[in-house]
Amino acid sequence: MLVVGFVTSSARALLVGFALVALSATELAAREHFAGFRSHSALLGLILGVMTAIVLDVVGAPRAAQIGVAAAVFLAGFLLLRRAFAQRAGGLGFRA
Repeated sequence: MLVVGFVTSSARALLVGFALVALSATELAAREHFAGFRSHSALLGLILGVMTAIVLDVVGAPRAAQIGVAAAVFLAGFLLLRRAFAQRAGGLGFRA
């Protein structure tokens, strides 16, 4: 889709291509994280926060509420994901 978007100058095809790349990167990060291979707590928490902000923007929430709730979701997700990784990785909070 990215190639089609670049060749035809189609913004919709480019958007779909970038969405597919983001989806596959998210899947890989989640798989590595929950297998205890590499910690992606910050990335996965950020994805949760951004998705929350997008949903709140679509429903028309005020900007301050979007930022506050998205930040809270990021922080909660980060902490929970860090704990889940530590359980899978034998107590390590991160692994490089």
